[in-house]
Amino acid sequence: MRRAHAPGGASSAFALANDVADLVLEFGGSLSGEHGDGLVRGPFMEKMFGTTLYQAFRTVKRAFDPDGLFNPGKIVDTPPLTANLRYGAAYQTADPPTYFDYSELGGMGRGENLAILEINGIGSEAVDAFDPTLSLRQAYGRAFAQQRILFAIGACNRARGFEPTELGEFLARLVQQADLIYRYPASS
Repeated sequence: MRRAHAPGGASSAFALANDVADLVLEFGGSLSGEHGDGLVRGPFMEKMFGTTLYQAFRTVKRAFDPDGLFNPGKIVDTPPLTANLRYGAAYQTADPPTYFDYSELGGMGRGENLAILEINGIGSEAVDAFDPTLSLRQAYGRAFAQQRILFAIGACNRARGFEPTELGEFLARLVQQADLIYRYPASS
């Protein structure tokens, strides 16, 4: 798997995000999520809504916030995805003590063979199959359309050199997640 902090990794990750956005729109999906758009999806808002509506968003934002004090650079006029990356040639990750042994993987902090991956908004939360006005056939049709998006994203990932995760590796990541939760419990 290519890493964002590897040479060319950030531009590769942005190109992948751009391709995924194109696929989502091609299949009739939405780039917006339940957690808002902010910095992550902001660069794609014009692509999703079109230039006219995006310019209207900008006009309304400026009308209510002419000095740009409230959430600057969020949703409209956002910086590029690569603008706020913490990675660089001199970046060093701490290697925290862990409950499980990660020496085979180069340690938890160095993360030589670790990866964190997440797909948001592609599962059941993004499927409007729960609409009671839909027939069973329509509900399944929409659910299968969502799965086609996953397969299209997978094909795009493989074409860019990313490899699917095998079950053993996926289970190892679950153990890593359990370790992180153990080491860094949620604050109450």
